[in-house]
Amino acid sequence: MAYEINKGADRPPQVRGVIGMDYLGLLIRWVIGIVVAGGVAAVFVPIPGWMIFLACGGGIYGLYLSFVRRSAQHGAGGYARQQARKKLPGIITVRKDSVYRNLRKN
Repeated sequence: MAYEINKGADRPPQVRGVIGMDYLGLLIRWVIGIVVAGGVAAVFVPIPGWMIFLACGGGIYGLYLSFVRRSAQHGAGGYARQQARKKLPGIITVRKDSVYRNLRKN
């Protein structure tokens, strides 16, 4: 089964509704994490395998839907903008009053 990748010359890649490489990479990492967690749970937790399989499938499907919604809402570069916004300081502290005095002179 081949998945179509809709990509024009000036467009970001779009796979099954997930737009942009940031979201695709993050989705792949989360899916791998869910599968690994399901495998660990299958070994250490005494519940039937089909329940773990359904839980992993439901988690992956819900994750996929959330990434489709977020990529449609924020666009291809929305994740990068969100990460850059986290790095900005919340408050800029000015400890010297010379900044304000220079503003009045100009």
